[in-house]
Amino acid sequence: MPAPPFWSIIFFFMLLTLGLDSQFAGIEVIMTAIIDNRPKLVKWKPLIAAIICSLMFLITINMTCDAGIYWEELVNYFSGWSLVLIGFAEVVVYGWVYGAENILDNVQEMLGWKFHPFGWWYFRILWKVVTPLLLLVVVVFNFIQTGKLSYGNYLLPNWAQTIGWLVAVLPILIIPIYAVMVIVYDYLSLPDSEESIWQRIRRLTRPSDKWVSSPVRYGEVLANTANGEMLSKSNNAADNVAYSTSDSKATIVSYNPKSS
Repeated sequence: MPAPPFWSIIFFFMLLTLGLDSQFAGIEVIMTAIIDNRPKLVKWKPLIAAIICSLMFLITINMTCDAGIYWEELVNYFSGWSLVLIGFAEVVVYGWVYGAENILDNVQEMLGWKFHPFGWWYFRILWKVVTPLLLLVVVVFNFIQTGKLSYGNYLLPNWAQTIGWLVAVLPILIIPIYAVMVIVYDYLSLPDSEESIWQRIRRLTRPSDKWVSSPVRYGEVLANTANGEMLSKSNNAADNVAYSTSDSKATIVSYNPKSS
């Protein structure tokens, strides 16, 4: 191949950009989770990014040592099925807890047009049935095939296998641990409530009452006391949302996008 130094530089530059692209996604996920829970930290976003990058550097620096290949294989081998299981939990939440219908309504509102009935049912079935089943099958098969890790002819010791299982299990345990924390906090906040545990879980897994659509949030609201409803007209004439104000909160009852 002519000019081998040129192609060598291009190849390793491609690897560099590939790694940076992956890091952008991973770091943004962590920062978004932190800032969404503590919005006041948004002004410290560069500092938070620097702290996250520094911690990730210190945690993974052992992979650059002589035994780094064993650590890399350990993390890569045991973290596969746990990531798929987390994806399965996310699909279940979106499809069944928040509801595929609500997601489709949100998409329709943002796009300004309605789905064809075929597309509506296609996405509902895909998000609520097909995707969860496929992910569950992948999780089960990966879990069955997971055994003791060996690299070449070297079988990693039991303490290393234990670390591998911790790497796989800890990210999953965050989900039930956080759920229990939310339920306990709800009990402490509303100790006199007569709700059962299942009623509390049902209420806590519903969309927040503070959520309203963007036309309602940013539009100019005009009250109509004659019929007890309010008409929200956005600054954009293409938006037209009618909602009821019963129960001291805004509940959208119709959304009629108009063509510009």
